[in-house]
This record gives sequence, structure tokens and C-alpha cells, in this order.
Amino acid sequence: MKFAIYDNGVFTGMEREFDEKPVLVGKPWRSFYSVETVIPDYSPATQVRSGPVVEEDHQAEIRRHVWSVRDKTAEELDAEKNAKAAAVDTLIFRVLFNHENRIRTLEAKQPITAEQFRNALKAML
Repeated sequence: MKFAIYDNGVFTGMEREFDEKPVLVGKPWRSFYSVETVIPDYSPATQVRSGPVVEEDHQAEIRRHVWSVRDKTAEELDAEKNAKAAAVDTLIFRVLFNHENRIRTLEAKQPITAEQFRNALKAML
């Protein structure tokens, strides 16, 4: 088990592994808090996990490392789609764009602009 070392109720900055909670005779000012880690599940595609934030419960002698999860904002989701669309190699983009307009010509449709094609790719992500 992992324990955090405290001197007079103040964290020393050290966490150590012990088989069981240590008891130090002659050092009443030193205490060992059990360390808990709370990491919730999340979906990286739609959520962001951040942390940890440390919570201390001096009464129960517990030190918790708590991670939090929040939904991604519309701006974050849009930025990810833009990054993925921008990652398409320029040559591949030009070839696909050329083919799209050639097919549109065969279908007697108006050609589209590069920006319209990029937006269509982005919508597919």
C-alpha cells in the first residue's frame, strides 16, 4: 500500500510503499496517511480528464489524488476536427478534390470550391 508521510499534520512531500501502515515509536509527530487515487473512466473523443487534485482528510488520515472529467466544449470538438482535416496530406487533398469535381461534372453538377470540400471532409470526421 502507498502511504504519504506527514510531520505534525503537514505533508513532507514523500509517498512510500509499505506492506502495512507504519507505527514509529518515539516519533509521535510523524504520521502516515493512506493514499487513494480516484481516476474516473472517460471517453477521450468527447470528454477531458484533468488532475489530479489532492484532497486531504486529516481526521481519517487519507490523502486522495482525485481526477475530474468534463465534457469537451463545442469549440474543442471543432478544433479537433479542424486539426484532423488539416492533417490530410496536401497531395491527397488535391487528388480527392480533383476527383470530386470531375465526378460532379459527369453528374452535371456545379464544381465545388476547395473550402467547401474541406468542410465536407470535416463533417465526415
